[in-house]
Amino acid sequence: MNKIILFFNQKGGVGKSTCAFNISIELYNTGKQIYVVDLDKQNTLLNMFNRRDDNKINVNYYEDIKLIKDLTNSNDIDYLLIDTAGIADMSVLTFAKQMNALVIVPTSSNHVDIETTTDVITQLEIFDFNYRVLFNKFNPNLSKTKDILFQQLKDNEIKVFNHYIKDLAVHRLAVAEGKSSFEYNKNKEFISLVNEIMEI
Repeated sequence: MNKIILFFNQKGGVGKSTCAFNISIELYNTGKQIYVVDLDKQNTLLNMFNRRDDNKINVNYYEDIKLIKDLTNSNDIDYLLIDTAGIADMSVLTFAKQMNALVIVPTSSNHVDIETTTDVITQLEIFDFNYRVLFNKFNPNLSKTKDILFQQLKDNEIKVFNHYIKDLAVHRLAVAEGKSSFEYNKNKEFISLVNEIMEI
């Protein structure tokens, strides 16, 4: 069975699609066979890939997660990445649990997003999901308090990626041109994150 990564947070605007886009590209660049599913009717992730000049990654929109069941058993796919809509969809979480997917929960470093994400994490913890919180759009001005914040979460046994993504213009500019952050200006934040993902 291939490895499944699902990007989930019922809070919109936390960068699920941008993270899925960059992580997909950097996983592909390690030589892995990647298939990307966009479950969001807005097709944000699909549109990002459509901007690429020479896209070699399979990306498709699916209306219902139940339609991708066959993909989970494909020998031609190393990683199946799924971008979800910003709503609480129990069928998505049921699928993630059944497939033992790694659920990546992106959040920014602002208080409102962290509070909403905490509610999501509580549900994931109750049902023993394989998950990690990813700090995305992390305010660079909070770098001094990052270690304190991360330690507080870990003290509460919340699973957090060691790597995080700063709130930098390069990430937005890169996506606008259909490029990963590394392709755009050699920013290695997502490469470091992918290395961590591959060790899980």
